[in-house]
Amino acid sequence: MGAEKLTTDVTHEPGCVRLELENRRENVAVVRAALAGVAESAGFDPELATSLRTAISEACNNVVVHAYAGELGPMFVDLNWMSDRVDVVVADRGTGIRRVSGAAEHMGLGLALISALSDQAEFRSPEAGGTEVRMRFRREPQASEGGIPRDGVWHAKETEIDGDVVVWCEPVNVLRHLLGRLARAMAASSHFTITGAESLYGVNDALSGYAERAADGHVVVAITAQTRELELICGPFRYDIASEGDDKDEVAAKPLRTTNDRRPLAELVDAISFEPVGGHGLLHLTVRDHGRD
Repeated sequence: MGAEKLTTDVTHEPGCVRLELENRRENVAVVRAALAGVAESAGFDPELATSLRTAISEACNNVVVHAYAGELGPMFVDLNWMSDRVDVVVADRGTGIRRVSGAAEHMGLGLALISALSDQAEFRSPEAGGTEVRMRFRREPQASEGGIPRDGVWHAKETEIDGDVVVWCEPVNVLRHLLGRLARAMAASSHFTITGAESLYGVNDALSGYAERAADGHVVVAITAQTRELELICGPFRYDIASEGDDKDEVAAKPLRTTNDRRPLAELVDAISFEPVGGHGLLHLTVRDHGRD
């Protein structure tokens, strides 16, 4: 697929990322792609990154195999990181903790591995149903021993933002490390050619740059995959990024320069539109693979 071209800028401020996706086996690779982006963005050391990847992959595999008795259902992965620790929740809405504590040998080994890799681990069955695997990984010896994790307040997801994979990011600049990896992981299962997958590097930089200018504190991106095509819905974005009186569709088409070839976002995608929703707007993009097999 070519050498990695994503930015390697590191942010040392606290952050959070949430993924919502189905418990499909191929989506474990999507989660791992997101973790690589978070690790790069937050500057995790290699040992911590490896522990996170292994433990979270194991928790997600348990959701894939056990949570819905062979059916499809939602899977949630929340990461909150601070200077001294990383708190993680992997959750489902499936059959609950009694199935987790059953006789499935692989699941038992998986939970033991999660407990061994994390500094603290809890396995819960919420009142609303399903299972939560909560993990804490210390970055500093004096990291808090409090609840896992802190009860963060997530911005409500706009009902118009939905897709095969939905990711929340705060701060917005974390998206620059995530989006390309998520898109390429989904493109791989959507039969993109190597050339088509590499074109997503430019989309990553241009769309992330747009979000850094136009979003207030957080951004949500939904990606839907079809054969050799990705559809993205992104927002919420402010209107005040344009001059007074600018048409909202023109806002979306304004030149957004990439770090490499400085082409506008509109030239990197196959369709682009800006949808006014209440007091903000959503950006709709379509990216098709025009490469040859």
